[in-house]
Amino acid sequence: MKYDDGFVAYLNGHRVASANAPASLRWNSKATNGHDDPSALKFESFNISKHKDKLRTGKNVIAIHGLNIDSGSSDMLIVAELETNDYDPEAAVQELVDLDAFYTFWAVEGLLGFWDGYSGNRNNFFIYLNPKNDKFHFLPWGADCLFEKYSKLRVDRRAPYCVKTMGLLAHKLYQSRPARERYQRRLMEIIEDQWDEEALLAETRRIEAMLEPHLSPFQRRSVRRGQFREFIRNRRADILNETAEGMPIWTSAPGAPPVIGGRLKPKPKPKPKPQTEEARRRHPPARRSIWIAAKLRDTTVNKRHLTK
Repeated sequence: MKYDDGFVAYLNGHRVASANAPASLRWNSKATNGHDDPSALKFESFNISKHKDKLRTGKNVIAIHGLNIDSGSSDMLIVAELETNDYDPEAAVQELVDLDAFYTFWAVEGLLGFWDGYSGNRNNFFIYLNPKNDKFHFLPWGADCLFEKYSKLRVDRRAPYCVKTMGLLAHKLYQSRPARERYQRRLMEIIEDQWDEEALLAETRRIEAMLEPHLSPFQRRSVRRGQFREFIRNRRADILNETAEGMPIWTSAPGAPPVIGGRLKPKPKPKPKPQTEEARRRHPPARRSIWIAAKLRDTTVNKRHLTK
């Protein structure tokens, strides 16, 4: 579907899919949430395989009830496609990615509120090809944006806070019910096995006591001890409440990944400036570090350092 702002789809009179639709639908109902233009212009997949029995030989009718956020809205979009195939996203991904490891990686990012990681922002991660099984693994990095219930980026505040789907792989998997259920199982396993509130709170106090003597006045004012501890105390209940009836549906597609600096093509590298005789005199070969040798393009000294 491409839609702005919501819809309910019927196959031969049977409701099979919906987004941003009220539970009780009337002819003049409004969408429960908005769906911004960048997301609306991309197809989002809705798996209706469990309704295959509603198909019949010969003519079939798919009907769409379009919903707008407001009767005075200036635009609306409803585009539907119905496909039939045997594609299993998890099986396809499993050929390339270690899915057991990925679900653990993904669930930990969701549990810790890592809004600047792969699933929250397509940032701060590495991909490693394991030669033992020829599968890709995702590795976290730069974990300095944790313990936040909501993202600090311009992300829809209605998005679930127990899972993040900004990463394309996370988004694709999350549109499948079996994948959502697998994510939930892994998340709950980690909470039960690892999420010990008292131990985590004790660790925050230990770290605070260790750092306190070395903080500047500015750092001391900016440390958000209370916020971190509140997150730890409430995280289990928040997640259990949000997932009480299963993982929340979230179909909003991530936009195009950012380009640092706004340039698609790298700027040409400037030609190195020739080093002056003064620089060479101040750093004779016998005293040149590997960095100075590289700066002076002294390959002989660099080879000596590398050999050592």
